[in-house]
Amino acid sequence: MQTLAIGFNQRRDLFSTLPIQLIVFVPFGGNTLQHFQKTMPDFYSIVNLSISLKSENLQEENRPNKIDITKNDFNNIAEAQQEIRRIEKRLATFENTSENTLLKFKLTTQLAKAYSFCSNFLKSKELYEQLLLEIEHQNLASLATEISVTQNNLAIALNNLGENMAAKELLEKVLISDEKTFGKEHPNTAETYSNLALVLQGLRDFKSAKKLFEKALISDEKTFGKEHTKTAARYSNLATVLQDLGDFNGAKVLFEKALISDEKIFGKEHPYTAETYSNLALALKDLGDYESAKMLLEKALSVASVSLGIEHPKTAIYYKNLAFVLQHLGDYEGAKDLFEKALISDEKIFGKEHAYTAETYSNLALVLKDLGDNISAKFLLEKALNSDEKNFGEEHPTTAVRYTNLATVFYNLGENEKARILLEKAYQVFYHQLGKQHPNTKTVKRSLDYFIQKSKD
Repeated sequence: MQTLAIGFNQRRDLFSTLPIQLIVFVPFGGNTLQHFQKTMPDFYSIVNLSISLKSENLQEENRPNKIDITKNDFNNIAEAQQEIRRIEKRLATFENTSENTLLKFKLTTQLAKAYSFCSNFLKSKELYEQLLLEIEHQNLASLATEISVTQNNLAIALNNLGENMAAKELLEKVLISDEKTFGKEHPNTAETYSNLALVLQGLRDFKSAKKLFEKALISDEKTFGKEHTKTAARYSNLATVLQDLGDFNGAKVLFEKALISDEKIFGKEHPYTAETYSNLALALKDLGDYESAKMLLEKALSVASVSLGIEHPKTAIYYKNLAFVLQHLGDYEGAKDLFEKALISDEKIFGKEHAYTAETYSNLALVLKDLGDNISAKFLLEKALNSDEKNFGEEHPTTAVRYTNLATVFYNLGENEKARILLEKAYQVFYHQLGKQHPNTKTVKRSLDYFIQKSKD
C-alpha cells in the first residue's frame, strides 16, 4: 500500500491529465484503509475516490472514543510528527480553490489532530479557527457538515486548553445550528449533544450532561439500532455520568449493555471489547467489587497486550486502571510496578513532557508517597508540574491538581511553608476556574484553613 501511495503521488500531475477513472480495491483488516487515506490525500484532488467495503466488522475510525484519553489517529508521537511534516509540506504548495475545499478540510483536520496528539493543543486550536473562518467564508450550504465538525473539533481543543466555558458557549451555538440544519435526531446533532455533555461533565454539571447523553442515545438507537457500535459507545458515555452522579448500578447496567454489543460485533479478543471490559471494571470498582474489577482489567490487559502490544497507549491505560484497583486492594507494590510499565510506554510514545506522561508521573508519585518514599514522589511531581505549566499554563485546573499533590508531599517532608504556598496557588486557580462550590476548591480551602489555624497555635 505504501508503494502504491508513493507511485501515484509521484505521478500525480500525469494522472490528472488523463481521462481515466481509477478504481482501487482496498483489502479489509488492520489499519489498511486508515493508512491508505492518510498516505494518499492527493488522490482526492484527482478524482472523487469512493471506497465502499462490505463487512460485518466496522472500521476503527467509525468507532467513537469512549473513556479514553488517546486518539486512534496515531500510534505514537513519531508517527504524528511525520504526519505534521507531510501535511505542512503539502499545504505549503496547496492551491486554494473551491474544488479543493474538501481536501483542504481533510488535510487541516488531520494536521490539527496530529498537533493535539503531540499535546500542542494551542496549535490545534489555531488550525481549527483558521479552517472554520475559511469554510464559513464560502457560505455554502453543502459545507454544513464540515462546519459542524470543525466547530465541534474547535470546542474540544478549547476544552483541552482548560477553556471550558468557551467550549460550552461554542457548542451551545453549534447545537442551535445543528438542530435547525439537521434536526434533533440526526447523527451530526447527536455528536454535538455528546460533545457538549462531555464539556458539562468536566464542569460538574452532571444532570445537564446526563440529559444530553440521553438525547444522543435516543438518536443513535433510532439511527443505528441498539447493538450498533456507536450506540454502545453512547451507553458508555452515559454510564460515566451515572458514575459521577453516584448511580454505580445504573452505570454497571449500561456498560454491560455495551459489552453485549461489543462481544457480538467484535468478539471477546478485540481491542474495543477490551476497552469495555475496562470501563465495566471501573464501575465495579466504584461498587466496591475490587476482585471482579481486577479480573476484568486483567482480561482487558491480556487482550490489549496481544492485539496492540505492551507499549501501546491503550495498554498503558489498562496498566493504570488495574493499578488503581490494586491500590484499593492495598497492593501498593503491584500498583507501583504497573504505573512504572505505563510510564515506559508513555515516555516512549508521547515523550517526557507530554500531558499524558505528566499524569502518569503524578499517579506513580502518589503510590510512592503511600509507600513512604516522599523524596521520589517529590521528584516525579515536580516533573509533572513542569510539564503541566508548559502544556496548560499556571491557571489551568490540571496544574492546580499538581500543586495540591506536591503540597501534600512537602507537608510530609516537613516543608510546611512550601506546602502552604502551593495550596494557595491551587485554591486561587480552582476558585476562579471552577467556582467556590467545586469539591476541589472546598478541599483545598479546608487544607489552607488548617495551615492558618496551625500557624496561630
